[in-house]
Amino acid sequence: MIKPEILDKNQLIMRELIGTATHEDSGEKIEISRSLNGMSIIVRYKGESVIWNVRDMVEETIELIDGVDSEEK
Repeated sequence: MIKPEILDKNQLIMRELIGTATHEDSGEKIEISRSLNGMSIIVRYKGESVIWNVRDMVEETIELIDGVDSEEK
């Protein structure tokens, strides 16, 4: 299962902004970035950032397509 994590306020991560959006209900800005090594996606919303590991996303995609649950392994 994909396990995102909230970034610590003092954690330094170099990122490249790849897109912005506005939340339809709250009007808050959403920033979507990628880490410079390309292995993480960072979503910033309401002053908080969540990091998603691309490797985990790829593994989950393969499991979904193959119909194999990682818990069954």
